[in-house]
Amino acid sequence: MNFLYFSVRRVQQRMAGVIASTLWILIVTLGLSVLLLPRIGLLGAGVAWFAAQVSLAVVVLGRFVINR
Repeated sequence: MNFLYFSVRRVQQRMAGVIASTLWILIVTLGLSVLLLPRIGLLGAGVAWFAAQVSLAVVVLGRFVINR
């Protein structure tokens, strides 16, 4: 979902949204990884990445539904 959003925005030459979204994924993944790695190991990094992707997908879907 997120990669489709990124691709559409790149074609539309609206890079601000892509940069902001990528930054969100970076911040959430690193932040949650710092918290989860000591507790559950490498799985914590996977959970953090998944949480970042899902949170962005919810926002993207919300914007899509509101704009339609």
